Amino acid sequence: MEPRIFKRIRQMPKDMRNITLVEANAGLWKPGIFTRHSSFEPLGLEYIGAVLQEEGYNVNLLQQKNKLADKFLQEILDTKPDLVGFSTMTYNFPLSKSLANVIKETDSNIYTVFGGVHISSHLKSIDDKAIDFGIIGEGEHTFRDLVKALDNGQNPKKVKGIAYWDNGVKFTGPKERIENLDELPFPLRTRENLETATINSIMYPSRSEQKAVASIAYSRGCPYGCSYCASKNIWGKTVKWRSAKDVVKEIKELQKKFGTNTLFFTDLTFNVNPKKVYEICDELKHQKIDINWYAMLRIADPDGRPLADKKFLKAMKDSGCSKVSYGIETVIPEIQKDYNKPLSLEGIREILEVGDSIGLINKGYFIIGDPRIESKETVEKTKKIISGLPLDDIRISFLTPFPGTDLYEQYKSENRITTDDFARYSSDELILRLDKINKNDLEEAQRDIFTSFILNKNYENRRKSKIKRFPHLKKSYDEYFKFLESGGNYQNA
Repeated sequence: MEPRIFKRIRQMPKDMRNITLVEANAGLWKPGIFTRHSSFEPLGLEYIGAVLQEEGYNVNLLQQKNKLADKFLQEILDTKPDLVGFSTMTYNFPLSKSLANVIKETDSNIYTVFGGVHISSHLKSIDDKAIDFGIIGEGEHTFRDLVKALDNGQNPKKVKGIAYWDNGVKFTGPKERIENLDELPFPLRTRENLETATINSIMYPSRSEQKAVASIAYSRGCPYGCSYCASKNIWGKTVKWRSAKDVVKEIKELQKKFGTNTLFFTDLTFNVNPKKVYEICDELKHQKIDINWYAMLRIADPDGRPLADKKFLKAMKDSGCSKVSYGIETVIPEIQKDYNKPLSLEGIREILEVGDSIGLINKGYFIIGDPRIESKETVEKTKKIISGLPLDDIRISFLTPFPGTDLYEQYKSENRITTDDFARYSSDELILRLDKINKNDLEEAQRDIFTSFILNKNYENRRKSKIKRFPHLKKSYDEYFKFLESGGNYQNA
C-alpha cells in the first residue's frame, strides 16, 4: 500500500511558491544566570532559505524568540505557506511538532518538513501525522531537492537524505556532504533576526554596544567523539572548510548591509586545524576588517597535544578576536574518561593564562552530573578548581543524554533517564538518576559553583587587574554584573 503522503502528492497542485522556515523557541530565548546567555540568528535555516531563493521560491524566515505560541502560529499561517520547515534541537522538537499539528489541522495540504540535529539523531521522531518528511544530515541540497520534487509532482523516494513514515521509518539513504562550501550562497538574513541577536555574557563590545550580531561558519563538523555530543549525526566526523576569502567576503557584506560589529563563529572546534585559523586571521588583517569576534576552541586533542599557544591566540586577538570559549566540561579525571575528553589541569591553566595575558575574554563550559561518579566530593573539588582558574565567564550545564549520542544509548539501557519528554532535554535541567548525589544537592551545587566563582576574591582581583591592563573591557564587565544583579534579566539591569 502506498503511504498517505505519496497519494497526496499526486493529488496536489504542482505550483509551490511560498516556503516558511521556522525556529520554535520553547521558552529558552530569554537569558538567565545559569542558562543560555545568548541569542543568535537561525543560521541553518538561513542557508537553506538562500538556496531555495536561488531556485526561485519565496522564502519566509521566522524565529519565535519570546513570542507566545499562539501569536507565533498565526505569524506562520499569515505567510500562506505551501510548505513549513522546522529546525529542531531536542528541546524544541515537542513545540515544533505541536505547531505542525495545528498547521495540519488548519490546512492539511501544507507540507511539513523537519530537520536539524534532533531529527537526524532520532529518526523515530517522525512517527507523527504532523510530520511529512525529515531531512537527515546536512540540509541545503536535500531540502532543495525535496522541494523541487514536490513542486514537480515527482516521487520524493528518489531524493537522498530524507526520511518518512510508511508503517515504520523509511530512509532514502545518506546524501553526500557538500564538498565546496564556497559554492553555497550567503545565508538569507533579515534585519530583525540580526538586530535581536545578542551575546549577553561578558563580551567586547558590551551588550549595549553590539550591532547586528551575526553568526558565521568557517567550518562544518568535528573529528572528535565526545560521548555527550550528537553533531556527528549531522556532519559525520569529517570537517569541511570554506575559504578564508569567502568568509571575509561575507563579513564585509554583513558590515555593509547591516552594520555588524560583532561576530560569533559557529564552528564546533574552531582550532581543529590551526593552519586554517592563521589563514582567516591573515585575511582579516590583510583586508583591514574592523570586527570583533568570538570563537569556541578546544584546549588539546585526545592525546593531550595542545591545540593553541601564545602565537596562535595572539594571531586571533590581532585580527579582532575578543573572546574565546573552551569546552573544558570537567576537571575530574574519572569523569573525563566518561566524556571521552581527557585534559590535564596544567594544560587548562596554561592556555587560560596565555589568553588572559593578551586581553582575551576566557569562557569555560562545564558539565556536572555524571551518574556514576559525581558526588559531593567531586562537586567541592570542581568548585575549588574553577574558582582558581583565570576565567572571566563560565556556564555550568547538567549532563544531558541527547538522542544519537553514546551516552543516550548507555543510560537508556541502564534505566537512568528519568523522562521521555524531549522538551526537558535542555541541559538546564537534571534528567538522570545519579548514584552518589541526589537531585536537589546537584541543583544546589550548580548555583554554588557559579556563585563561588563570581564572588571569589581571586576572581575580583583578576577582574580588576584585567580592566587595569585592558581598560576597554570595563563596560563589558560592568554590564554583565548588572545582569547578574538583576537576576538574569537585562530589562531590569
